[in-house]
Amino acid sequence: MPGLYLVNVQDVARFLGPEPTKVDVQAVFDRIEDLYLRPRGGGFNHDPSIRATFDIFRGASSVEQAIKYCESSGNPKGRAQNTAIIRAVGQHAASNKSVCYRIGYVAVRIARYRGSNIHIGIKAPFVRVQNRQSAHLVIPGFRKDSRPLGWQVDFVCSVAANQLARDDYEAADIEYLYAGPSGDYSSREFRALYGRDLSLFGADKIDQFLQVYVEAVVKHLERGDGTNPGKYWGYRIVDSAQGSLF
Repeated sequence: MPGLYLVNVQDVARFLGPEPTKVDVQAVFDRIEDLYLRPRGGGFNHDPSIRATFDIFRGASSVEQAIKYCESSGNPKGRAQNTAIIRAVGQHAASNKSVCYRIGYVAVRIARYRGSNIHIGIKAPFVRVQNRQSAHLVIPGFRKDSRPLGWQVDFVCSVAANQLARDDYEAADIEYLYAGPSGDYSSREFRALYGRDLSLFGADKIDQFLQVYVEAVVKHLERGDGTNPGKYWGYRIVDSAQGSLF
């Protein structure tokens, strides 16, 4: 059973549901069980296509080279999916050559439960700077199993902006690379979404959503579900800002 001590922010957005005005603990609790804790297929990640996208943006790889890389790298179960992602996103990356700076994956502590930390994971692997002036914090939306609703993308990008678009990258806009399912789930479609065009939430609103999420997680932990340790390999662990969840 997957653990609840580290959950990707994209999953958290799904758990919060279709309507931002109707987020409540019991509904989130139920979605965690239905969408996350029940056994299902998988066993691979999108790390090969994320690395390949980084290399295309910085001009270290052509789209064709990136496709070949994904066809032979990572878990064999995920090679076809990672290759399809590059076919979807590759031309955008190749057309926007940039100087790229690695950010990596971040696990943000949002609460504690019986001496253990509860984290959300943010995969915003790099910042790209185009023409020495336009900076973008890149967030991959590469999953094929779900099609996020508009406000759920807003939430994911808001969390990333609050945590990562600061200090040296404070002026960076969010660039969400959607390469997930089409409307009928028959294929992948690509869209580049930018923070300037989204309805991003402030820190207080993010706090409210995460408080509901944490209460639902604790209800699961208290009945013994999702207690497996988080898989933190490859993540940089950071603490939330003092005085609030963010």
